[in-house]
Formats: sequence, structure tokens, C-alpha cells
Amino acid sequence: MVHHRDRHNRHRRSSVSSVLTPDTYGLSTTGCLTVAETQNAAIGHAMRFARLYSIRQDRSMTEPPLTIPAGLRVELSRAKVKPGMSDETDRWTKMLNDRADECVASLDRERVAIEIVFRLNEDGVDYLYWMTVAGHGSDGHDLTIPIDHDHNEIGSRVKEPGWVEAEPQVLLLPAPVRAAVMQWALRPDNYSLGPDAFLTGPPPTSPH
Repeated sequence: MVHHRDRHNRHRRSSVSSVLTPDTYGLSTTGCLTVAETQNAAIGHAMRFARLYSIRQDRSMTEPPLTIPAGLRVELSRAKVKPGMSDETDRWTKMLNDRADECVASLDRERVAIEIVFRLNEDGVDYLYWMTVAGHGSDGHDLTIPIDHDHNEIGSRVKEPGWVEAEPQVLLLPAPVRAAVMQWALRPDNYSLGPDAFLTGPPPTSPH
């Protein structure tokens, strides 16, 4: 049950910090900056920030970790639970466990090979972490399907809008697991597998 429903609301966290001081850009250190020096400092600081931010964003978009195969999407997303919704979060995760068969069936359509949900209470605040390993081109949620509808409905009530995304650094998979994940997540579009496919072995590499 991946959270494609509000992917556009996610907030990718990038952090570039520096301190602006009179001598940062070779300015006078008398403690008094002229108007021109102040303007130059502000412009220089903004350009430096933009350059560093651009480099960080370019690296995250064009240089994925070498251990993540092409076409595979590895995500760790965090959402904050709304105040007073701890009990409702219990009911949400219980529903997903009780209806695991329905959830697993939806992973076929969503090209998800692995999905894990974590919960962390930090300083009295609950956070949910969604970890997914999937292929690109997922259809996302279909709200005409009962489990997708119920998952979306309770999720919108329980958590704050949007997600904070972590950037994957390393993916380690033993060869048999890697092969199974790749075959499931990157199978042809016109080939569909049932939730019990791996009980008898990994799927074929091409449709029959």
C-alpha cells in the first residue's frame, strides 16, 4: 500500500548552511558595512547557496548509488501523526495487518517488491516511516478497490499532509533476493502475478 496518493505533497529535505560575516567575501572588518558591501555580500551569499543547493540536487537526481539497479526505486518516507491520533494510528496499522492479503494483492499493480512500515515515538510525537522497493511506472492507488479506499481515508485523517523523503545511499541484496526483487519490480507491463507467485519460485523473465 504505497503512498502515491500525495506524492506531490512530499517535502525533500536539503540542508546547506553557512554564516554570513563581514569577511566572508573579503569585505571590511571594521564592523561597519557600506550599503554596497551589504548588497554584494547578500548577492554573493545567495549565489553560493544556490550553487551548493544545485550541486546537491543534481547529485541526488543524476548520481544514484551504484548499488541501486537502474529502474528500481528505493524510498524511505516519513510522515508526522497528527496530535491526538495515536489510537487511530493503532487502528490503521491493525487494519493493514488484518487485511494483509488485500494489501499484498495491491502490490502487484503498484510494482512494489518490498514494503515495510515503521513507527517511532520521539518526544511524545508519533512518526510513521514507509520503506518501499519498487519498479518505476506504478499505477498507484485505485480508490475503487476497498483496501485502497480505506487506507487512503484513514491515512488522510491520521497523518499530517506530505512526506519527508530520505535519500538512499546503499542497497545491499544477496543475489537470490536481488534477482527476485528485480524480476518482480521490473517485469513487463503486460505480465501480472498473483500474490502467491513466489510460493513456487520467482516469476519468469518474460510473459508466456
